[in-house]
Amino acid sequence: PRLLGSLPLDVPAQVSLQRDAEAFVLDGEQLWVASEGRRSRERPAQLLRFSLANGALLQAISLPAAWQPASEQGLESNAGPESLARLSRSLQPLELLMAAERPLRQGPPDQVPLLRWHWPQGRDPRRDAPQAEPQGALRAPEGGGWGLTDLLVLHPAGPGAPQLLSLWRRYRDPLQWDNQLRLYPLPAAAAVAEALQHWDLHTMGLTPENWEGLSLGPELLPGQPSLLLVSDDNRNPLQTSRLAQLQARRSPSCGLGQ
Repeated sequence: PRLLGSLPLDVPAQVSLQRDAEAFVLDGEQLWVASEGRRSRERPAQLLRFSLANGALLQAISLPAAWQPASEQGLESNAGPESLARLSRSLQPLELLMAAERPLRQGPPDQVPLLRWHWPQGRDPRRDAPQAEPQGALRAPEGGGWGLTDLLVLHPAGPGAPQLLSLWRRYRDPLQWDNQLRLYPLPAAAAVAEALQHWDLHTMGLTPENWEGLSLGPELLPGQPSLLLVSDDNRNPLQTSRLAQLQARRSPSCGLGQ
């Protein structure tokens, strides 16, 4: 591969907060970034807006109170937000879908919450801060210890609600990884979505790794998309950073456009 260019993201000197970018969405001349938190003033969980023209930080937006650290409340340290995706089908009006990696402290231990970021009528996505609303939760795989590392919003070719393709991982000592892809319906604001289908990545031929990134890849044939997965070696010499491409095949149970 060849590097075509890079853009350093600039944080003003007077802003001492540390950033931990986990996911991003491009929107015209802007870049939206989900920054993971550590339950500390120095590293809060936030939604960040950057300029693609010069990399300048334009806005740092706090997460809702339920996601903020407090006694027995909020995101766990290093547990999100882990994913950010464009929820709206068209470019405008912009809507974003954010996912935690693990359940909130005050929430059920098998439910990973989602947030929908949107701009009320009259607000400008290029200038005004968005509002966050709960978008339900995804039921985690059985067995405990699972974390959601990335998700894609899949829109049907015709009318219909979007679905969410999500990547999950679980670590168990000594240096053992479990990895799954899971397909969900988009839950309503107060609902918990159950998986429609799930796939074990190891039985598909992938090595057990810290698979952390998920993206749509190029079409292998007309109408036959692929998926790209990337793993993180955690700066551990016993782990590996890999890039994998999966071929998506239509099963008899899939509807048109899925």
